[in-house]
Amino acid sequence: MRVKRETKLGRARSVKAAMALPTTVPGIAFEGRGRVWYQLRRSGVHNANRPHPNAAAARAAALAGAKAVARSITEKLLPEEVFEAEQQLTMALATWMPTPTYSDVEFRGRMSVSLTGPDLVRSERFSEARRAGRLETVLAEDAVVSLSEDHLSDITRASLWWLRQYLSQPEPDLSWETFDQRVRPLVAKVAHSKDDVERLAHILLAATGRMSEDPGLQQKLIWVLRQSFELVEWSDLAEMTDELGQQTG
Repeated sequence: MRVKRETKLGRARSVKAAMALPTTVPGIAFEGRGRVWYQLRRSGVHNANRPHPNAAAARAAALAGAKAVARSITEKLLPEEVFEAEQQLTMALATWMPTPTYSDVEFRGRMSVSLTGPDLVRSERFSEARRAGRLETVLAEDAVVSLSEDHLSDITRASLWWLRQYLSQPEPDLSWETFDQRVRPLVAKVAHSKDDVERLAHILLAATGRMSEDPGLQQKLIWVLRQSFELVEWSDLAEMTDELGQQTG
């Protein structure tokens, strides 16, 4: 039986490479194809107690090193980012680097990246599902913003929205107790997002609405406002408030 003699590694050699490279999506992989060059390092320290690897071992180490570099890049990318994957691999494999297995063997490579066969089909399905999920999210966020800005911006709009919403239902629930418990607090929270002047106007308007049907409470509110205006030396507003109190007294 003749044993094939192992050849030593001399000048730089190359080997064709084909490998599956993972993406961020389980079950979908890029196909990497190209060429890997390998050679003994011309600089660096070699362990004298350990012989240089033969050509076959050096080739295997170079392929393993190239795959490790490629995987570290593609596993962070989506299947649709084929172009980005190829550009990053081109830059990462452009210069000579030592193999993880043999420090005295270095490699570099050039690789194209693509999606083929079942991986391409799975990628298209994933992209469609992802777009549908994003659309649902955007529509939900848009509905929340619309509800906040258009319907819960003040109590009048909220009340009209409540009527319109539930009058269109087969068995409308027009309980104002439910409205007070669930909707009114939301109106108050939305109002807090406005600037201080608008918030103060909202508070005064709400207080006026509550006391409009009770002359006694109305007089108390007018008296409090008059004292407040005098405290900040707004005499004109204090006089106007005093005149209002005399008219409604």
